[in-house]
Amino acid sequence: MHGSSSLRVLKILVVLFCSFTWLCYGADLLDATKFSQTLSKLATEGLGVADLQQEFDQLQFNEEPVNGTEIILSLTANITNKFKERFNVVRQLKQAVEDAYSRSQSYSRQWQCCRTQDFSYNLEYDSRFRQKVDVTKACLKTSGSARSNLRYLDDSFVKTMEQMLNDFPFIKWQYFGSEEGMLTVFPAFEDKATCPGYDPRYRPWYVETATPEPKDVVLVIDTSGSMSTTLMNVAKEAANTVLSTMNPRDRVRVTNYANAFNAAFRLLKKSYPGQGSTRNMVIIFLTDGTPSDDKTNIMQTIKDRNAELHNKVIIMTYGILVNKNILLDIANQDGTSYGVSMSPGVTPGKFTSVSDTDNLRNAMATYYDSFSKNTESNNPIISVPYIDAAGLGKLKTFVYFLGN
Repeated sequence: MHGSSSLRVLKILVVLFCSFTWLCYGADLLDATKFSQTLSKLATEGLGVADLQQEFDQLQFNEEPVNGTEIILSLTANITNKFKERFNVVRQLKQAVEDAYSRSQSYSRQWQCCRTQDFSYNLEYDSRFRQKVDVTKACLKTSGSARSNLRYLDDSFVKTMEQMLNDFPFIKWQYFGSEEGMLTVFPAFEDKATCPGYDPRYRPWYVETATPEPKDVVLVIDTSGSMSTTLMNVAKEAANTVLSTMNPRDRVRVTNYANAFNAAFRLLKKSYPGQGSTRNMVIIFLTDGTPSDDKTNIMQTIKDRNAELHNKVIIMTYGILVNKNILLDIANQDGTSYGVSMSPGVTPGKFTSVSDTDNLRNAMATYYDSFSKNTESNNPIISVPYIDAAGLGKLKTFVYFLGN
């Protein structure tokens, strides 16, 4: 149906007069009659409900037949074209990154995003980004735990991103996150966060691209007396970082040390869809010492429980300030040293000895490296919608996995 006159769109601000807590605990103070009168007055004088209804009543409408099939096909074509355009952009950026990486250098002409205001002479407000940006430069966000021998992209990549923004003004931020822990962002902007405060490897868009298959993850944290308050706080921070890498299709559980593996496998079994599933199943085991349970029982439990899940579970072990053979054997699911044979078809995990607690967060957050197997470099990953931290509202990220 098409109206003969245009409708005015009203933005309505709804005011909440009282909280649920006040209603629950102060119900005896609420005069229902006065409250009803107040709401009626708000509807009439504040929101103009009566005037709006009168406006609707005066409109004249003409009925016209529409072809639903044609509308759906038209919408489908429009949406398809929008995605194709964006695929084309990210595909060109992918090629530019690969070319620039082959010429990568040990220095960079791009500055850190937190220093943009100090170095840029071209910061101007751009409505597309709702802040001041320099559309002639890119900037860097380098993690505090990034490798020391970083490889930087040359200026040709920045020129490509600049050209992309000119040719396709509908795109927003363009960026490249490396496995070394560095993010190259275009256009350059004034970042209010601390210089080493961002790590692309922890971000869901990065993890989802590296491991597009959904994951079932169980975090097992040692809560025994040997875990001091300081170590426990470090473990919690690392666990929270792992949680931040999860995507909507992932499922995660957290359990404590007691009967750890029985509990972990029980949780995985509850959500196990069957042998044909492509879901990754992972147990992340964190401790500051040797397990107190009998080692033979531990290895037998792992062997038996994983067999129930067709040996699809990978175990990652992290030893804080310890380097114990049992933790390596658990990760490899190899109980031969304890009289328990190793099952065929098991996928070995990884044991990481963390000698510096400051590195635990990075070590655990990149757990997915051990089973990353995205080789479909011609198929970009589309992130779930998210709210842009820079104030652009709801966005989607189109991401390519570049492999090695």
